[in-house]
Parts: sequence; C-alpha cells; structure tokens
Amino acid sequence: MRAARLTAEREQVVRGMDQLEARSVEAALRRKEAAAATELLDVVRRYGKAVTCRDLVKTRHEDSRENLLDAKRRWLDLREERLANAASELAAGLVAGEPCPVCGSGHHPGPADPGTGGRALAQDEERAHGAYEAAEAAHGLVAADLAEAEQVVAVLAGQGGTTAAEDARSGAEDALAAAADAEQAAEELHDRRQRLAALDAGLAQELTTLAETEAELSRTGAALAEPGRTGCCTGHSARSPAGRAPQP
Repeated sequence: MRAARLTAEREQVVRGMDQLEARSVEAALRRKEAAAATELLDVVRRYGKAVTCRDLVKTRHEDSRENLLDAKRRWLDLREERLANAASELAAGLVAGEPCPVCGSGHHPGPADPGTGGRALAQDEERAHGAYEAAEAAHGLVAADLAEAEQVVAVLAGQGGTTAAEDARSGAEDALAAAADAEQAAEELHDRRQRLAALDAGLAQELTTLAETEAELSRTGAALAEPGRTGCCTGHSARSPAGRAPQP
C-alpha cells in the first residue's frame, strides 16, 4: 500500500534529524572559529618571517655601527694628528707678502718646518670626515629599517604570532574540520526537510484519496442495501376504464 510505504520512508527520514540539527545549529559559530584559527596560522607564519627579516636587519645594523665607529675613530685620529702638526700646517700655508693668519704680519722670517705631511694630513682628515658622515647617514637608514622591522614583529606578536607553529596548524585543521562537519550537517538537514515536506504532502493526498474511496464505497453499500422497487401492480380487480363491470 502506497500510504504504508510513504509512512515507512518518512520514519526513516526523520530518524537522526535531532543529531543533524544539533550539529548544524553551530555552523555559523564553527565558520567564525575556522576563520579565526586560519587567521592565527597566517599571523604565526608572518611572525616567523618578520623575525627572520628583523634578525637580518639587526646584523646589518651591527655591521653598520662597527663601520661608523671605525670611520669616526679614523677621522678623530687624523684630526688629532693634524692639530699636533698645526704649526707645520700654518708654515706650509704662508705666502711671502701676505699676512700670517696667527700674527697678521706679512713678513715670515722664521717659519716652522712644514714637514712632509701637513697639507697631506689636512686632506686625509677631510676625506676621513666625509667618510664618517657617509657612514653616519648609512647607519641612520639601517637604524630606521631596524625600527620598522621591530615594530612589525611587535604587532604580529600582539596578534598571537608567538603561538607555536604546530599548535596553530593543528588548531586550524581541527577548526576547519568542525566547520565542514557543521556545513555538511546543515546541507543534509535541509535536504531531509525538503524530502519530509514532499512525503507529508504525498501522505496527505493519499489519505484524502483513501477517505474519498471509503466514502464512495459506503454510499454504494447503502444503496445496495435499500429494498428494490418494481413497476407491476398486483392485488387489484380488473375494471373497465369507467369503473364498470365488463359487458358480456
């Protein structure tokens, strides 16, 4: 019987729907958790790269600092040496007839021995000072790079970047699996509800048809049980049309 078959199928569809509802009702929450876990895994990966980059910049910064200190030491050494030879440098710069930068006299009767390195020392110091300024500017750029790298590391650390990579990976996998399970349950529950609606409609139609059939059978049975009527007249005397006895 079709009604019995529909009823059996309905029972099968309904079976387990409570568990599906319990799993699917958390689908939205599971999606949010999966998104958060995936974002954390991305943060952890970016944090690792940022730390590596920061360490490389830190090495550059240390090298730049050493270069800056070396350049400064060389410049100061040359400056000290030049100041120690100031008299020789002044003597090297004296020109007959022109005033002395110290006493103002145009006569230079006994200038100091200019030696062999006065002017050369001045030039060396000037070049060393230029090298120091260049090293200082380069070190400033590297220091800015290091500050920026440190800032990136700090921001990512604040977002959970220091979480162990394995924990972040397993957490993301578990969250994604839970979200997929909830989504699957929601889809299956939707399909079952549609099938249940179709079965209920079929059962309702089947019950309506059955009720109509039973009503028709009832009417037919009642009609057959009613006494029959015939068209013959019995038990009456034969009379003439006028009610008179027939003529002999």
